[in-house]
Amino acid sequence: MFTNGFLILNDVKCQLIGKYIVFQIWFWFGSVRVGIIELYVTCGRVGDAQKVFDEMSKRDVIVWNLMIRGFCKSGNVDTGLCLFRKMGERNVVLWNSMISCLAQCGRDSEALGFFNETWEQGFEPDKANVVSVLPACVRFGDVDDGKWIHSYADSKGFCNKLCLWGTHL
Repeated sequence: MFTNGFLILNDVKCQLIGKYIVFQIWFWFGSVRVGIIELYVTCGRVGDAQKVFDEMSKRDVIVWNLMIRGFCKSGNVDTGLCLFRKMGERNVVLWNSMISCLAQCGRDSEALGFFNETWEQGFEPDKANVVSVLPACVRFGDVDDGKWIHSYADSKGFCNKLCLWGTHL
């Protein structure tokens, strides 16, 4: 009986030491947190990823993108949109993530709006933006924007990619 009490005490000590070590790693190595967020998002555990995200004092574009895509892929596009609007620094990758998520969820009008907003914010759309938004133009029936986007893609040399030609047809 005395031995069992000693083993329990040792187990508690081990747990405390383990938690302390995890906390130290957690605190000092931000890349560990990014990996944990990516793991949770990949496994569809966006709520757990959100908890880790909320604990981070510094969040780079990679972390924001992971969270936004995680929410959108789990069907919670509005939360992804909310996060996108909250973040300060955006880049063309984040804009494309939102355009792609909106288009994949059938929110074509919003995807086109984001594509236009990308321009207004001073970002020049890349191949990924064009590939994401052209199907939205087709589904939404926006022939004029579709033609303009295709013309833009052609002028940038994007149209030599087979996926764009398939989308246009």
